[in-house]
Amino acid sequence: MIKRNRALMAFAVVLMVCVGIAWAQAPAPPPAPPAHGVGKAPAPPPGPGKGGPPMPPPEISEENRRLLKQVMVSRLSRDLGLNDEQSLLLMRRFDELQNRQRELQRERAEVMRRLRQVLKQQEDEAALHRLMERLEELKRQSAASEETIRRSFDGMDLNVWQKAKIELFINDFENQLRRIVQQARNGRPGQEKMAPGFPPRPPRDANRPGPQRPGRPPQDAPKPPPVIAPSNP
Repeated sequence: MIKRNRALMAFAVVLMVCVGIAWAQAPAPPPAPPAHGVGKAPAPPPGPGKGGPPMPPPEISEENRRLLKQVMVSRLSRDLGLNDEQSLLLMRRFDELQNRQRELQRERAEVMRRLRQVLKQQEDEAALHRLMERLEELKRQSAASEETIRRSFDGMDLNVWQKAKIELFINDFENQLRRIVQQARNGRPGQEKMAPGFPPRPPRDANRPGPQRPGRPPQDAPKPPPVIAPSNP
């Protein structure tokens, strides 16, 4: 019963987050028609993904990231068969890894920005050497951070199958997160959502009559001839 409640709560969190993101990404209203006598308005530029520039990667707010991360780690814990103590340790270690990696990514983005400036000016070669050395140092720190977290999992007494699943989860986490947000962004109000594990419904044939209620003849069934009562002589 407890596991079932947790699964329902996790599903509810994902549903609320995805719906909130989908509505937050609703398309803008169409432009107003041109005034009478002015002439045709210029055609709007092509939008992202329709002959225009590629669609930018979806932005993920801190709150949505935190909720989705909790749901995804909880699902991984159930898949691994971890107890409550192991699940809590997994969540804590994964938070530490994510925070450290994001900190290094922000610093790397700043180094890359400065690197572009130096390359554009083509003057300060010493600064170029310093920036390249800093990039190498950030790579080493990122690898060391991942290795530290992986060694901390050794105290959880996991088998090789569980460790392999954790490796895939760490490697694919950001891509999975963006895929969920992208699917929510592409959703439209009124679009039918299928539950996981159920095949999609086949398209309905327009020429095929719909289901009939019991006791009623089909819509295309021939009508019986009218009954004429005999006249009295």
